[in-house]
Amino acid sequence: MAVVILQISNTKTFLSFLDIPIPMQLWENINMLRVRFLNFWENMDTVKNLTAALFFTALVTLGAKIRLYTPFTPVPFTLQTFFIFTASLYLRKHWSSVATGFYLLIGILGIPVFAGDGSGLTYLLGATGGYLLAFLLVPPFISRVFRKFEYSWFSAFTASVLGAILILTIGSLYLGLYIGNIPRGFALGFLPFVGVELAKAMGAAGAAKILFPRIRSAGE
Repeated sequence: MAVVILQISNTKTFLSFLDIPIPMQLWENINMLRVRFLNFWENMDTVKNLTAALFFTALVTLGAKIRLYTPFTPVPFTLQTFFIFTASLYLRKHWSSVATGFYLLIGILGIPVFAGDGSGLTYLLGATGGYLLAFLLVPPFISRVFRKFEYSWFSAFTASVLGAILILTIGSLYLGLYIGNIPRGFALGFLPFVGVELAKAMGAAGAAKILFPRIRSAGE
């Protein structure tokens, strides 16, 4: 910090020696940027959380590529929600939405990260768009519910199950509106996935149990 202050001070002295007029506001802005950078550098939690969020973005993308299509529903079975549950349990509150937000953003920008190698806003507005929207909205809810209770496999499992119900509900409702038949939307987009999502919630809770020491050290 002293080196940075010295460099700024020396630069100001040198420019003053050359009779170059330096607006006071400019130096105040430079000093403000310096302070903000030092605060950011000293608070490495931000860097760690962002790195973890990007890591989970990559995992959600990978989960979209591991998919299974069946003849009885237009919605594919993927591993996305498993990684979303895990990210929500591991990351603090809004950082889980940062992870899924990055995923949606790069997909909208044209990178084929969605299931079926889809991308773009058109895909987001398609039949499975409700699930993608839920990926952004539900993670903070899972994170908050999990952290309301003592860290345990059961609390992680409960939070993940509640999150799965919300994701399936939002996705099925959107699917029903998309096809013009809400009951059928739930028949196609909710019921076939109940057992699979329970299994993913169990797996995510198991992963969270392994990560409990790191989750506790991250705090709230």
